[in-house]
Amino acid sequence: MPDWIRYVREHLRLADMRDDRKEKIIRELAGQMEEMYLEARAAQLTEDEALRQAERQIGDWELLSVELGCAERPTQTATAGQRIQRFEEEIRLKGKGWPMVADTLQDLRYGLRMLRKNPGFTTVTIFSLALGIGLNSTIFCLVDRIILQPLPVDHPAELALIKIRTEKGGLSTSLPYPEYLELRNQCK
Repeated sequence: MPDWIRYVREHLRLADMRDDRKEKIIRELAGQMEEMYLEARAAQLTEDEALRQAERQIGDWELLSVELGCAERPTQTATAGQRIQRFEEEIRLKGKGWPMVADTLQDLRYGLRMLRKNPGFTTVTIFSLALGIGLNSTIFCLVDRIILQPLPVDHPAELALIKIRTEKGGLSTSLPYPEYLELRNQCK
Protein backbone atom coordinates (compact mmCIF):
# COMPACT_ATOMS: atom_id res chain seq x y z
CA MET A 1 0.00 0.00 0.00
CA PRO A 2 1.33 3.46 -0.93
CA ASP A 3 2.45 6.00 1.66
CA TRP A 4 -0.30 8.57 1.09
CA ILE A 5 1.05 11.10 3.58
CA ARG A 6 4.36 11.26 1.69
CA TYR A 7 2.47 11.43 -1.61
CA VAL A 8 0.37 14.40 -0.45
CA ARG A 9 3.44 16.19 0.98
CA GLU A 10 5.20 15.86 -2.38
CA HIS A 11 2.28 17.29 -4.37
CA LEU A 12 0.74 19.90 -2.07
CA ARG A 13 2.51 23.22 -1.46
CA LEU A 14 1.27 25.06 1.62
CA ALA A 15 3.91 27.68 2.31
CA ASP A 16 1.92 30.35 4.18
CA MET A 17 0.39 28.12 6.82
CA ARG A 18 1.15 27.07 10.39
CA ASP A 19 2.84 23.66 10.62
CA ASP A 20 0.15 22.08 12.81
CA ARG A 21 -2.60 23.18 10.42
CA LYS A 22 -0.56 22.02 7.43
CA GLU A 23 -0.11 18.55 8.98
CA LYS A 24 -3.81 18.29 9.74
CA ILE A 25 -4.70 19.05 6.10
CA ILE A 26 -2.08 16.60 4.81
CA ARG A 27 -3.36 13.81 7.09
CA GLU A 28 -6.98 14.51 6.05
CA LEU A 29 -6.15 14.38 2.33
CA ALA A 30 -4.00 11.27 2.78
CA GLY A 31 -6.87 9.58 4.67
CA GLN A 32 -9.31 10.39 1.87
CA MET A 33 -6.94 9.06 -0.77
CA GLU A 34 -6.30 5.88 1.24
CA GLU A 35 -10.06 5.38 1.63
CA MET A 36 -10.55 5.78 -2.12
CA TYR A 37 -7.73 3.31 -2.75
CA LEU A 38 -9.21 0.71 -0.37
CA GLU A 39 -12.69 1.10 -1.91
CA ALA A 40 -11.23 0.54 -5.37
CA ARG A 41 -9.38 -2.56 -4.17
CA ALA A 42 -12.60 -3.86 -2.56
CA ALA A 43 -14.30 -3.36 -5.94
CA GLN A 44 -11.82 -5.87 -7.40
CA LEU A 45 -9.66 -3.30 -9.24
CA THR A 46 -5.98 -4.12 -9.66
CA GLU A 47 -3.47 -2.35 -7.46
CA ASP A 48 -2.38 -0.07 -10.32
CA GLU A 49 -5.98 0.80 -11.24
CA ALA A 50 -6.84 1.52 -7.60
CA LEU A 51 -3.73 3.67 -7.28
CA ARG A 52 -4.63 5.71 -10.40
CA GLN A 53 -8.22 6.14 -9.22
CA ALA A 54 -7.06 7.46 -5.84
CA GLU A 55 -4.55 9.81 -7.50
CA ARG A 56 -7.27 11.15 -9.83
CA GLN A 57 -9.33 12.20 -6.81
CA ILE A 58 -7.39 15.48 -6.76
CA GLY A 59 -6.99 16.72 -10.30
CA ASP A 60 -5.12 19.99 -9.84
CA TRP A 61 -2.72 20.18 -6.88
CA GLU A 62 -1.68 23.76 -7.72
CA LEU A 63 -5.25 25.01 -7.62
CA LEU A 64 -5.92 23.10 -4.40
CA SER A 65 -2.84 24.73 -2.84
CA VAL A 66 -4.06 28.21 -3.80
CA GLU A 67 -7.60 27.53 -2.60
CA LEU A 68 -6.40 26.16 0.75
CA GLY A 69 -4.07 29.13 1.15
CA CYS A 70 -6.94 31.55 0.51
CA ALA A 71 -9.25 29.68 2.87
CA GLU A 72 -6.68 29.70 5.67
CA ARG A 73 -6.00 33.43 5.51
CA PRO A 74 -7.68 35.53 8.18
CA THR A 75 -11.31 36.29 7.45
CA GLN A 76 -10.73 40.05 7.65
CA THR A 77 -11.57 42.12 4.60
CA ALA A 78 -8.78 41.77 2.08
CA THR A 79 -7.02 44.93 0.96
CA ALA A 80 -6.86 45.79 -2.71
CA GLY A 81 -3.27 44.53 -2.84
CA GLN A 82 -4.26 41.16 -1.37
CA ARG A 83 -7.14 40.79 -3.81
CA ILE A 84 -4.84 41.61 -6.73
CA GLN A 85 -2.25 39.14 -5.43
CA ARG A 86 -4.86 36.36 -5.12
CA PHE A 87 -6.13 37.13 -8.63
CA GLU A 88 -2.53 37.11 -9.87
CA GLU A 89 -1.94 33.63 -8.39
CA GLU A 90 -5.06 32.28 -10.06
CA ILE A 91 -3.99 33.77 -13.42
CA ARG A 92 -0.51 32.22 -13.17
CA LEU A 93 -2.10 28.79 -12.74
CA LYS A 94 -4.03 29.14 -16.01
CA GLY A 95 -0.81 29.01 -18.05
CA LYS A 96 -0.28 30.00 -21.71
CA GLY A 97 -0.45 33.79 -22.20
CA TRP A 98 -1.88 34.48 -18.75
CA PRO A 99 1.42 34.82 -16.85
CA MET A 100 2.02 38.04 -18.82
CA VAL A 101 -1.18 39.47 -17.27
CA ALA A 102 0.00 38.32 -13.85
CA ASP A 103 3.36 40.03 -14.41
CA THR A 104 1.57 43.24 -15.36
CA LEU A 105 -0.49 43.08 -12.17
CA GLN A 106 2.69 42.49 -10.15
CA ASP A 107 4.29 45.55 -11.78
CA LEU A 108 1.18 47.59 -11.02
CA ARG A 109 1.30 46.59 -7.34
CA TYR A 110 5.00 47.51 -7.20
CA GLY A 111 4.32 50.90 -8.79
CA LEU A 112 1.52 51.63 -6.33
CA ARG A 113 3.78 50.70 -3.40
CA MET A 114 6.49 53.06 -4.66
CA LEU A 115 3.98 55.89 -5.09
CA ARG A 116 2.72 55.31 -1.54
CA LYS A 117 6.29 55.53 -0.19
CA ASN A 118 6.95 58.95 -1.80
CA PRO A 119 3.90 61.20 -1.30
CA GLY A 120 5.66 64.33 -2.65
CA PHE A 121 6.62 62.60 -5.87
CA THR A 122 3.12 61.12 -6.10
CA THR A 123 1.54 64.58 -5.79
CA VAL A 124 3.77 66.06 -8.49
CA THR A 125 3.15 63.04 -10.75
CA ILE A 126 -0.63 63.20 -10.39
CA PHE A 127 -0.64 66.98 -10.91
CA SER A 128 1.53 66.64 -14.03
CA LEU A 129 -0.69 63.92 -15.46
CA ALA A 130 -3.85 65.93 -14.75
CA LEU A 131 -2.38 69.05 -16.33
CA GLY A 132 -1.13 67.15 -19.38
CA ILE A 133 -4.42 65.33 -19.92
CA GLY A 134 -6.41 68.55 -19.46
CA LEU A 135 -4.25 70.54 -21.90
CA ASN A 136 -4.29 67.73 -24.43
CA SER A 137 -8.10 67.55 -24.30
CA THR A 138 -8.43 71.31 -24.64
CA ILE A 139 -6.08 71.49 -27.63
CA PHE A 140 -7.87 68.61 -29.33
CA CYS A 141 -11.26 70.30 -28.83
CA LEU A 142 -9.92 73.53 -30.36
CA VAL A 143 -8.34 71.79 -33.35
CA ASP A 144 -11.51 69.77 -33.86
CA ARG A 145 -13.72 72.87 -33.72
CA ILE A 146 -11.51 75.08 -35.89
CA ILE A 147 -9.92 72.71 -38.44
CA LEU A 148 -11.75 69.41 -38.58
CA GLN A 149 -15.41 70.46 -38.44
CA PRO A 150 -16.93 72.37 -41.37
CA LEU A 151 -17.81 76.04 -40.94
CA PRO A 152 -21.38 76.77 -39.80
CA VAL A 153 -22.47 78.36 -43.12
CA ASP A 154 -24.63 77.04 -45.97
CA HIS A 155 -21.93 76.73 -48.67
CA PRO A 156 -18.47 76.85 -47.04
CA ALA A 157 -16.70 76.11 -50.35
CA GLU A 158 -17.99 79.40 -51.82
CA LEU A 159 -16.41 81.56 -49.11
CA ALA A 160 -13.63 83.89 -50.21
CA LEU A 161 -11.06 86.00 -48.42
CA ILE A 162 -10.95 89.57 -49.67
CA LYS A 163 -7.68 91.49 -49.43
CA ILE A 164 -7.27 95.07 -50.53
CA ARG A 165 -4.15 97.08 -51.21
CA THR A 166 -3.50 99.84 -48.79
CA GLU A 167 -2.04 103.24 -49.67
CA LYS A 168 1.33 102.09 -48.32
CA GLY A 169 1.41 99.07 -50.67
CA GLY A 170 0.52 96.36 -48.14
CA LEU A 171 -2.47 94.03 -48.02
CA SER A 172 -5.33 94.38 -45.57
CA THR A 173 -8.25 92.08 -44.82
CA SER A 174 -10.26 94.73 -42.97
CA LEU A 175 -12.86 96.24 -45.25
CA PRO A 176 -15.16 99.11 -44.31
CA TYR A 177 -18.81 98.20 -44.58
CA PRO A 178 -19.69 100.69 -47.34
CA GLU A 179 -16.90 99.24 -49.54
CA TYR A 180 -18.19 95.73 -48.79
CA LEU A 181 -21.69 96.74 -49.95
CA GLU A 182 -20.24 98.23 -53.15
CA LEU A 183 -18.28 95.00 -53.87
CA ARG A 184 -21.36 92.91 -53.22
CA ASN A 185 -23.47 94.95 -55.61
CA GLN A 186 -20.80 94.69 -58.33
CA CYS A 187 -20.65 90.87 -58.04
CA LYS A 188 -24.43 90.43 -58.53
